[in-house]
Amino acid sequence: MPWTVRTILIISVIGVLLELYVALKIINALASVTSWPRKLIRVSALAVLLWFILYPLALVTSYYLEIGSVSRALQSADMLTDKLLIYPFWTGIIFSAQVSQPLILMDAARLILFPVYRRNKQRWRRIQGTAVIIIVCFGFLYVIARIYSDTFTVRVRQTETRIGNLPDSLDGFRIVQIADVQMV
Repeated sequence: MPWTVRTILIISVIGVLLELYVALKIINALASVTSWPRKLIRVSALAVLLWFILYPLALVTSYYLEIGSVSRALQSADMLTDKLLIYPFWTGIIFSAQVSQPLILMDAARLILFPVYRRNKQRWRRIQGTAVIIIVCFGFLYVIARIYSDTFTVRVRQTETRIGNLPDSLDGFRIVQIADVQMV
């Protein structure tokens, strides 16, 4: 199995677990706060989740079915593939990683305050549902803004360093260093 397929598969497994957790929280929040049919909420969440994981599914399936042309196409730089499959995959993982943190803290608070939760279950669910929707909305806006900012604010700095007594075979030799690749 190629390194890229194996790496995407590992990231996908972890990402799908986070995405499922966030999707379940969103489903429960929308069901408790709105009057939308629960089945519609579930189907919609499942459709979005499937779209988020379509890229790794297609990549792994094409590898195991030995359809090399599909696997190579999914790994190439094609804007249509990027916009329809790859960007939603990474955005879903980043979104779920960001949003799951406060949601896990809310679940921990519910466990700590379980006697209060048990007495006021309905009220707690409405408050928690509203909080989940607010967290998800702010999380979505934050992730989109960060992705946009990080994509279009990459800086390149070229530095030329002269080193004396180098062999003639290294004349014109270039070294590329990529550093400080993180979100601030």
